[in-house]
Parts: sequence; structure tokens; C-alpha cells
Amino acid sequence: IDPDWVYGFAELQPGQRDAIANGKFITNPGCYPTGFLALARPLIASGLLADTALICTPAVSGYSGGGKAMIARHDAGDLHPAFSYGTNLQHKHLGEMTLYSGLKTPPIFMPSVGDFYAGMLVHMPLHADQIEGSANAAMIYDCLADWYRDSALVRMGAPAANHADVPPMLAADALAGRNDMELFVFSDAAEQRFWLTARLDNLGKGASGAAVQNMNIALGLEDHFGLS
Repeated sequence: IDPDWVYGFAELQPGQRDAIANGKFITNPGCYPTGFLALARPLIASGLLADTALICTPAVSGYSGGGKAMIARHDAGDLHPAFSYGTNLQHKHLGEMTLYSGLKTPPIFMPSVGDFYAGMLVHMPLHADQIEGSANAAMIYDCLADWYRDSALVRMGAPAANHADVPPMLAADALAGRNDMELFVFSDAAEQRFWLTARLDNLGKGASGAAVQNMNIALGLEDHFGLS
């Protein structure tokens, strides 16, 4: 990771947008790191999650995330409809996920690919004893909501008033063709287990949408100019 390049995730932390605006070299984040960092960075920066936490992050992406080669294999009928990869625990995105989250230990990253073109879910499950103090689901939700309160492209999914309101399914491709990102916080009834999720389009906020956003910032335009 070259320190001369500004990391192009404008919502990463206060001052990041200004760094992009003034940067000579801007690097685009990976799609998986975008989702992971959107969840992890605010919790670590706020002190709700220790930088020594040992984190596991399962994720699923559309097959377009594998680029032209994987798309061609899918179209030729030569791609398994659903699979995990990165089983050597040395995924190329681990460096940025660790550095920019503030974690001292790389997360266990468990990526997978589904039989859909575009879209992505990045999960971060946590036990209550991993959270500092006596934080509950509302505190985690409020931490994320406050972090992104001024963002045009990152928003919170509606908090569940009670556990009956929790959506039974999260569609990974619900934001396909869009350039925004949704964050969710779920918990069990006793609030001893938490399930955090980022949903985005791997080709949108996870790739070209982020590139356009960074270009807009560098040109002095609104972040979301020309983006949906």
C-alpha cells in the first residue's frame, strides 16, 4: 500500500474527502473493503470496537466482481453457480481492510460468489463481549448513523422497532445498477449477538461509482454528481 496515494473512500473518516480533493494520486478501494470498512472503521474510531478485535467477515458478490474472465466463464456455462474462494486466507484486499479499519490483526475474510451479475453483501458478525462497555444494537446503529449523517451515498437501513420487523431476507442484488450503499444492524432478542451488513453494487459504489465520486471531489463537484 503506497502512502503517496490517497485512499479513495470519501466516507472513511473525517478529513478523507479533503485529502481526496487535494491529493495528487487517488486510489480506488476494492468493492469488498468498501463494505467492510463502512462497518468497521466507525466502530473502531468511536471506541465501540477495540482495534485488537478478532473479526470474521463473510461476504457474497455477483460474478461480475471476477472481471471479464469470470463473466465469460459464466456466460459459457463453465462457472459453478455459487462458490467460496480465498481459502488460503491471503486475499489481495486484506491489506487495505486491515490498514484503513485500524485493526491490528487482519480479519478472517470469507468471500463468495453467487449466480447473479451484480450486487454485494458484506457481513460483520459480533458477539456482545467484543463490544466495549454495554453497547446494544441501538448504540451500534446510532454510531453508524452519526458517522454517515452527511453522506449522500451511504445510508442506514431502517432500524427494526422490534424483532418482528426484521426483514426475513436481504437480497444481495437489491442495489444493482446504483451507486449508494445501505448499512444494517441486526441482533438477537437478548442483544448478545449482532449482525452488521453493508449492501452495495460491486460495480457501483464498489467500483466505477466510487471512481466517479472521487473524480467529482477532485474537480470540486458534488460527490453524487452524475450518480444515482
